[in-house]
Amino acid sequence: MGARLLLAACLWGSAAAAAQTMTVHDQVEIARTPIGGVRPDELSALAWDADEQLLYAVSDKGRIFHFRLVLDGTRIRELTPLHGAALTAGDGTHARFNAEGLTLIDADNGQRGDTQLLTTIENGQRLLRFTPQGRALGEMALPPPLADAGNYRGSNNGLEAVTVHPRHGLLLAPQRALRGSP
Repeated sequence: MGARLLLAACLWGSAAAAAQTMTVHDQVEIARTPIGGVRPDELSALAWDADEQLLYAVSDKGRIFHFRLVLDGTRIRELTPLHGAALTAGDGTHARFNAEGLTLIDADNGQRGDTQLLTTIENGQRLLRFTPQGRALGEMALPPPLADAGNYRGSNNGLEAVTVHPRHGLLLAPQRALRGSP
């Protein structure tokens, strides 16, 4: 792809159907032109904020991006970059986070301005909360098996994915199964 990133809109009806087929309905290239002085490289996760009507993306380099997404049915009609910033530690300095997973809290409660980002950090097995602008709000405790670095199969096989399930709560997954697990 050279100097551009590709965002594809993939839609499916159920998890069972997704395991068998996935249809790419549309795709759009994202220019690697800096957004707010930050270049959108190595995007690792996307999350939709229904209250703000924004698509968020995090990168392996510890950056957050905001895009205005306009769909026409299943087609991407427009993707406008709005904001780019480094994820910052509690003291406001950029920390080189290897951000992998992304999910949102309070992004569909009908109130604007209260969204929080939950991001898995692969290097160091951490789950951090951020403002949409990228300022750290705090760290969430992990269950003991996920908090123990010795349970991972290597430094680059840490926490990869996060989501919030309406019934089961917070779900996390490492890149590879923990040691001793199939």
